[in-house]
Amino acid sequence: MYPVILTAVSRATVETVATAGLSLAGIYLLLGLLFYVAFVTRGVARVDDAVAGSPKAFYLLILPGTLAFWPVLLRRWLQANSSERHD
Repeated sequence: MYPVILTAVSRATVETVATAGLSLAGIYLLLGLLFYVAFVTRGVARVDDAVAGSPKAFYLLILPGTLAFWPVLLRRWLQANSSERHD
């Protein structure tokens, strides 16, 4: 299963790194889901005016992208809010 080079200590290290990576991915997706709820209810219309009046299915379609790219969308949302304040 493991190459002979890996010892018991290095196996534990590999498992620890894998567990940490999966934990970080889970936290990232959880934050993305929380962001999705806020973004769909308040932010998406501020970022893109064309979204107004979109069917409910649209919001399901943007779920995967929102989960993956929530930091980018958060930045755009914040920029849209700051430009509204300055207008």
